[in-house]
Amino acid sequence: PLYSSAASDVYKRQVPDGDYTAAIERLAGIKAPCGNFIDASGKVIGTHRGITHYTVGQHRGLGLSLPERRYVCSIDAENSTVTLGGSDELYSSTAEVRGFNWISGETPAEPIRCTAKIRYRQPEQPATAIAHKDGSITIQFDAPQRAVTPGQAAVLYDGDTVLGVIPEKYSRVRS
Repeated sequence: PLYSSAASDVYKRQVPDGDYTAAIERLAGIKAPCGNFIDASGKVIGTHRGITHYTVGQHRGLGLSLPERRYVCSIDAENSTVTLGGSDELYSSTAEVRGFNWISGETPAEPIRCTAKIRYRQPEQPATAIAHKDGSITIQFDAPQRAVTPGQAAVLYDGDTVLGVIPEKYSRVRS
């Protein structure tokens, strides 16, 4: 069982050669179709090998020759598009989070000041969390964060106390 295995052991078994794309294709049983690289306005600027080859914030290995460095800003699996932009387009002050789990079991009625982490190694960042009736929350960071990416966990803190976590997805909102 995976629950009794260290993460590094699971990684070695599932991705023995370090090829994430091949592992995703093997485990999911599908291959991501090729698609278009687009800019923020939707203009096609090239083609890509499939969305599984890219991650938000990536700038190497895009296979494009462009006059300026471009980064993956978002990935749209439904339309098989990868949006590219400048480094300034990677920053967002807001994350919309679905399925948030408040440790206390009670959803705050008012916005709360807290710190938030959206990456394992990221220092806690000052923010305001706004809970919604549907169980989602909006995290409004005091300063824009780089590459807020769906699929990463979000954790809210009040000092050393964990207020809540999101083990599922959240989506980036540009501000």
